[in-house]
Amino acid sequence: ARAHARLGAAVWNLWEPWPVGDEVASVVLNVFAPRNGPEFHRVLRPGGLLVVAAPGPDHLRELGDLVLAVDERKDERLDGTLGEYFGRTGRTEVRQEIELSPRQVRQVVEMGPAAFHLDRGDRRARLDTLSEPQVVTVSFTVSTYRRLGG
Repeated sequence: ARAHARLGAAVWNLWEPWPVGDEVASVVLNVFAPRNGPEFHRVLRPGGLLVVAAPGPDHLRELGDLVLAVDERKDERLDGTLGEYFGRTGRTEVRQEIELSPRQVRQVVEMGPAAFHLDRGDRRARLDTLSEPQVVTVSFTVSTYRRLGG
């Protein structure tokens, strides 16, 4: 937000009412986070743009059960949960392989949902065995939606 006088950013529990007025945003960006369709709709201006980045089915697949599997029907479910409030206008698949050091693998695993859903001791013990860089797939979908209704 310091990069530009008219740019703002906030961190918030997405399931609580947002500290933002009605129809004040032109764009809402949602990256690897829960999606609250009613709140997205409330804060976006008529015709506003919602951009959603979500993990694809191959995202970090080389890390196996250190990370949670991505539902192969995630895109379909995403459209279903947002369809009442938004019309999808585009979808782009992004996929590439990157090399991560053991430290970076640990950081990726610890910042994801697996850190909250899988046994901490087992996960850490397995991460401690990593000694070589690892090539992993980064796979995600960027979907764009327009706000429906006035």
